[in-house]
Amino acid sequence: MHNLVFITGASGSGKTTIVKELEKKHPEDLVFCYFDSIGVPSPKEMEKEHGSQDEWQRQATSQWVQDIQDKYSDKKANVILDGQMRIAYILEACRNNGINLFQIILVDCNDIERRKRLVDRGHPELSDEKMMNWAKYLRVEADSAENVSVLDTSDHTIEQSVERLDRLIQAG
Repeated sequence: MHNLVFITGASGSGKTTIVKELEKKHPEDLVFCYFDSIGVPSPKEMEKEHGSQDEWQRQATSQWVQDIQDKYSDKKANVILDGQMRIAYILEACRNNGINLFQIILVDCNDIERRKRLVDRGHPELSDEKMMNWAKYLRVEADSAENVSVLDTSDHTIEQSVERLDRLIQAG
């Protein structure tokens, strides 16, 4: 694999929307993986099987990185993994799997825009303080980590955000 690109962000940031649009633009040039495609267990199942929701996310992130390395290590394309992942878990998974060539991009937006988007897409229950705190946590984590790019989609169209994401990935 040429480069592993992690696209992370809280619900409503636009990450999956712009990644899916990027996939339409580069169906042959990039490999796309979606974290949630493994199935996300309920919080109760996460606690029962893994001890906590955080531990499930840590283990799932590590498993994704290992699976991507096993499946795509001989490819010459960039591999994109889209999901709500903690930056610390990404760094740990890359370190544990010996991956040195990777990029982390936090897709973010302001809380007013996030609430609007979540309501507009029929998920008003996600526009609560818990989600706003998760977005804030990711912002703080991105600010304190090295080599994390932030793509703020608050005032940009989907097309503009896709173009900006494309440029970030190409700049690698």
